[in-house]
Amino acid sequence: MKPAPQFTELYTGPGFHFRVPPGWEVDEERQGDDFTVTVRPLDSSLTAFWSLTVMLGRPAPQTALRTILSAYEEEYAELDAYPVDEQVAGRQAVGRDLEFVCLELTNSAGVRVFRTRDFTGVVLYQSTDTEWEDCSPAFRLITGSLECGWEAGQEDDA
Repeated sequence: MKPAPQFTELYTGPGFHFRVPPGWEVDEERQGDDFTVTVRPLDSSLTAFWSLTVMLGRPAPQTALRTILSAYEEEYAELDAYPVDEQVAGRQAVGRDLEFVCLELTNSAGVRVFRTRDFTGVVLYQSTDTEWEDCSPAFRLITGSLECGWEAGQEDDA
């Protein structure tokens, strides 16, 4: 297993922040009321990514998770999904660990959905299995550094 990456940058968004490891870049995208931040390795040969989508409409976490799983099921014929019980940003999250085949490569992904007073958050990270050993420590540390609401300097009564 690779050593855990060190963080060099704090990314701050509306009502949340997280740490970004060196050698990774951040992109932002808005779509309607949703806001997605994606973190990718600077090495463009890697397909790995970690993202946080903030949904201001605050859908129920189970509903958001079902929608995401349906999209994966439509895209990938061979999809295995394993329930995960985990906290994200100090809140209980619903989630799945996913395994699927794309372009003859086995891929792994993690989906975690949680809700705050202000938004429903979706953490999604994914990579090919050949990248997993190098990228999964960064996925865990970015997710572990995520703070929302009161932890990010706001009051929260989620």
